[in-house]
Amino acid sequence: MKRRIYALAVIVLIVIAGVIIFEVSKSTTFDKIVLERLNGNEISSITLLRTLDDNSEEEISITDPNGIKKVVHYFSQMKLKEKKSRPSVDYTEQYRIIIRTDEKRRFGITLYDNNYLSVYDYNATLRGISSYEITNKIDDPSVIPSLFNK
Repeated sequence: MKRRIYALAVIVLIVIAGVIIFEVSKSTTFDKIVLERLNGNEISSITLLRTLDDNSEEEISITDPNGIKKVVHYFSQMKLKEKKSRPSVDYTEQYRIIIRTDEKRRFGITLYDNNYLSVYDYNATLRGISSYEITNKIDDPSVIPSLFNK
């Protein structure tokens, strides 16, 4: 009887360890999913688009190296957890970001309320889009909106 209880306890511990390992493996960072894939290429520009309440759009383009560093630093703070799909329509702000290297589109990013992120890799041959939940608090969540107030 005791052997069965020990065997059951071991099986339960193995299952719990497997679930934990599986969940941890879904965690990543912006640096791993975007910056490491640039293969040393410099970001030449970042275009940001914001949809307004009247469905019009505002667009800004950042080519200044300091501005690019500011945006990259903002995203580099993010700890991400992969999700199967993008968030439902219950978000209030959405920003589309295009990262270019050598003046060619390299990554497309959609940011939803500083809570979710979808990343599209223009160079991917398979499954170019991935969705992520942002799992940590960003130091200054107003970085992206503040770029439109200049």
